[in-house]
Amino acid sequence: MSFITAFEGALAHEARRRGLQGVICGHIHRAEIRELEGVVYCNTGDWVESCTALVERLDGTLELLSMAPATVPGAIATSVALT
Repeated sequence: MSFITAFEGALAHEARRRGLQGVICGHIHRAEIRELEGVVYCNTGDWVESCTALVERLDGTLELLSMAPATVPGAIATSVALT
Protein backbone atom coordinates (compact mmCIF):
# COMPACT_ATOMS: atom_id res chain seq x y z
CA MET A 1 0.00 0.00 0.00
CA SER A 2 1.38 3.39 -0.91
CA PHE A 3 1.85 6.20 1.57
CA ILE A 4 -0.76 8.32 -0.24
CA THR A 5 -3.35 5.52 -0.22
CA ALA A 6 -2.76 4.97 3.52
CA PHE A 7 -3.03 8.72 4.16
CA GLU A 8 -6.33 8.98 2.26
CA GLY A 9 -7.72 5.96 4.13
CA ALA A 10 -6.71 7.41 7.50
CA LEU A 11 -8.41 10.71 6.67
CA ALA A 12 -11.61 8.97 5.58
CA HIS A 13 -11.60 6.82 8.71
CA GLU A 14 -11.18 9.86 10.99
CA ALA A 15 -13.88 11.82 9.16
CA ARG A 16 -16.31 8.91 9.52
CA ARG A 17 -15.38 8.52 13.21
CA ARG A 18 -16.21 12.19 13.78
CA GLY A 19 -19.50 11.94 11.87
CA LEU A 20 -18.33 14.21 9.04
CA GLN A 21 -19.53 14.04 5.44
CA GLY A 22 -16.13 14.48 3.86
CA VAL A 23 -12.60 15.83 3.83
CA ILE A 24 -10.82 18.32 1.61
CA CYS A 25 -7.08 17.97 1.13
CA GLY A 26 -4.43 19.59 -0.95
CA HIS A 27 -0.76 19.32 -1.78
CA ILE A 28 -0.97 15.73 -3.03
CA HIS A 29 -0.87 16.45 -6.74
CA ARG A 30 -3.71 14.13 -7.68
CA ALA A 31 -6.92 16.10 -8.11
CA GLU A 32 -10.10 14.15 -7.47
CA ILE A 33 -13.50 13.97 -5.86
CA ARG A 34 -14.58 10.47 -4.87
CA GLU A 35 -16.29 8.48 -2.18
CA LEU A 36 -13.90 6.73 0.18
CA GLU A 37 -15.12 4.58 3.07
CA GLY A 38 -18.50 6.29 3.04
CA VAL A 39 -17.21 9.88 3.06
CA VAL A 40 -16.51 12.30 0.22
CA TYR A 41 -12.76 12.70 -0.34
CA CYS A 42 -11.70 15.83 -2.23
CA ASN A 43 -8.18 16.73 -3.24
CA THR A 44 -7.48 20.07 -4.86
CA GLY A 45 -4.57 18.79 -6.90
CA ASP A 46 -2.33 21.70 -7.78
CA TRP A 47 -2.38 24.78 -9.94
CA VAL A 48 1.18 24.53 -11.27
CA GLU A 49 1.39 21.00 -12.71
CA SER A 50 -2.18 19.90 -13.36
CA CYS A 51 -3.88 23.34 -13.41
CA THR A 52 -6.70 22.18 -11.10
CA ALA A 53 -8.72 23.92 -8.41
CA LEU A 54 -11.57 22.95 -6.09
CA VAL A 55 -14.42 25.45 -5.90
CA GLU A 56 -17.62 25.65 -3.88
CA ARG A 57 -20.62 26.94 -5.81
CA LEU A 58 -23.24 29.15 -4.17
CA ASP A 59 -25.52 26.10 -3.79
CA GLY A 60 -22.83 24.24 -1.80
CA THR A 61 -21.78 21.98 -4.65
CA LEU A 62 -18.06 21.24 -4.76
CA GLU A 63 -16.56 21.14 -8.22
CA LEU A 64 -13.11 20.25 -9.44
CA LEU A 65 -12.03 22.52 -12.26
CA SER A 66 -9.25 21.94 -14.74
CA MET A 67 -7.82 24.82 -16.68
CA ALA A 68 -5.55 22.50 -18.66
CA PRO A 69 -5.88 22.69 -22.44
CA ALA A 70 -8.22 20.10 -23.96
CA THR A 71 -5.20 18.33 -25.43
CA VAL A 72 -3.88 17.46 -21.97
CA PRO A 73 -4.75 13.85 -21.03
CA GLY A 74 -6.77 13.48 -17.86
CA ALA A 75 -8.56 16.86 -17.96
CA ILE A 76 -11.10 16.83 -15.14
CA ALA A 77 -14.67 18.02 -14.82
CA THR A 78 -16.50 16.55 -11.86
CA SER A 79 -18.78 17.82 -9.11
CA VAL A 80 -20.54 16.61 -5.99
CA ALA A 81 -23.26 18.11 -3.81
CA LEU A 82 -22.95 17.81 -0.04
CA THR A 83 -26.21 18.16 1.86
